[in-house]
Amino acid sequence: MAESLREISDITRLPAFVLPGATREIYTTSFALETLRPWDDWDEDEAETEIQLVAEAELETSGCIALLQQVDPELARPYIGARDALYGNNADRARHILSSLRELWNHLLRRLAPDALVAAWIPGVSNQKDLLHDGKPTRRARVLYVCRELNNDPLTDFLIHDTRALVKLIELFNRVHELETELTDEQLRAILLKTDSWLMYILQISSGNFHK
Repeated sequence: MAESLREISDITRLPAFVLPGATREIYTTSFALETLRPWDDWDEDEAETEIQLVAEAELETSGCIALLQQVDPELARPYIGARDALYGNNADRARHILSSLRELWNHLLRRLAPDALVAAWIPGVSNQKDLLHDGKPTRRARVLYVCRELNNDPLTDFLIHDTRALVKLIELFNRVHELETELTDEQLRAILLKTDSWLMYILQISSGNFHK
C-alpha cells in the first residue's frame, strides 16, 4: 500500500471505512521492515515508542475475531491459535503460528471466493494474468474477486499492485519447515500484525461495509 498511496490526496480519496486501515497498513509495512534491524541498534526511547505503537496497532485490529466469526465461527480458531502461540512459551511456536495462519487464509479465501463464482467472474476481467493455474482460480484471483465491487482509483491501484504482496505472505506460511527456525519473536509479531491488517481489509470489504 505504501507504494500505491504516494500522495496525501490519494489517502483522503479512499472510502471512509478504510482510512484507519490505510494508515495501519503503512505502519505494519514499516514495522515489518524494522524487524530486520538488530534490536541492539535501537535506542531506549525508540524501542519504547515502537512497543507502544505495536500495542496500539494490535488493539485496533482486535475486531478481526468478530469479523471472522461473522463469516464462519470456525475461522476464528486458527487465528486465536496463532495469537496464543505468539505469547506462549512453546519452543515450537513459530511452526504453530505459520501453520495456523496458513490454515486460516486457505479456508477464508475459499469461503469468501468459491471456485465456481470466481471462475464465472474471471472472463469479464480485462487483465487475467495470474488469475488461473491449471484451470483453477489462484489466490490472487480470489482476493481480487472479493474486492471486485470497489470503484475508487487509489484503492483499486493498491489492490491491483499489492494483492501480490498478500499472496506472497500466504506463500510464506506454506514454507513452515523452511522458516520456523529462522524467525525471531519480533518477526513473528510483524507477520501477525501484517495478517491482521490484511484481514481487516478483506473482511470489511467482503461484509459490504464499503457501501456505507
